[in-house]
Amino acid sequence: MYEQFYNVRTNPFALTPDPEYLFLSDEQREAIASLMYAVLARRGFSVLIGDAGTGKTTLLRTLMRSVPESRAVFSVVVNPTLSSAEFLRTCISDFGIETGECAKDVLLTKLHRFLVEAHKNNKVAVLIVDEAQRLSPELLEEVRLLTNFETDKEKLIQVILAGQDELADILDRYDLRQLKQRVSTRLHIKPLTADAITAYIRYRWSRCSSARPPFDESALTAIQDVSAGVPRLINAVCENALILGFAQGQRTIDAAIITTVATDLHLNYVRRNNIAAVPVVDAQPTGERDEHLEEAAPVRVNAQRTTNQQTAMPTLERYTPRRGWRVLFGLD
Repeated sequence: MYEQFYNVRTNPFALTPDPEYLFLSDEQREAIASLMYAVLARRGFSVLIGDAGTGKTTLLRTLMRSVPESRAVFSVVVNPTLSSAEFLRTCISDFGIETGECAKDVLLTKLHRFLVEAHKNNKVAVLIVDEAQRLSPELLEEVRLLTNFETDKEKLIQVILAGQDELADILDRYDLRQLKQRVSTRLHIKPLTADAITAYIRYRWSRCSSARPPFDESALTAIQDVSAGVPRLINAVCENALILGFAQGQRTIDAAIITTVATDLHLNYVRRNNIAAVPVVDAQPTGERDEHLEEAAPVRVNAQRTTNQQTAMPTLERYTPRRGWRVLFGLD
């Protein structure tokens, strides 16, 4: 509709989680590197938490694209509102295992054989559960039990739970303490900062156009205000602004257009709630300890790496978008 008017080849602000348009803020770069390390180092359980629209699914797809088939095999569950039997069958079948009408014990035997074979071939088996905040306690227990497949030294299956902020509260429940104790890496993706929002818009525009983005400074400031740094909202506002600008014949998108779009999309609640300003509070502040924890506390990755990861994590200095993540982990 507006592509020729604004000199873009494709829609730069599509809402689909396309890794080609992945903009890596410092925090997101840290997250993808941490997930990559957790998978390839066979650390077991990882948790990725972030508010709706902050880019969790895109990060997961980038992870899957970055690891060659010779190094890992993935099973992805995108709709966890299933019964225990359906969930297990979905996990196993997405690994490419024939399930048929087998009983649960037969399914688990098939999965164990598959995991052992993958381990012999030096492949990492990874189960990714998106929208994990919707998992029932029964399904979370099923996931925990899957991690009991292990050798004397390593876990045979790596699990990544990705979900919205409610997932953090769920994992802090006392009756789920056995699951929480198995979490080795915990990541929290926050909304983009003001500077990162501007860089995000310019980066996505550069992926499909050699021209400058049409948003003036007032528009960029308005986008920061109405989106609160949530990438999905940024995309929705920018795309609708381009449509409105095209309809009005305006080559430059200003704050007035952004305000109109935000009103049409009912985004006033974002400004009132000021999502981007909500601080991230760790479930266990420094100096406090859950008396029920029987195993070592998980590595928590937020703004900085923990001491344990600083010595093990590969350096990010060699990363460039053109070279990709594969160079970090010797995948090429």
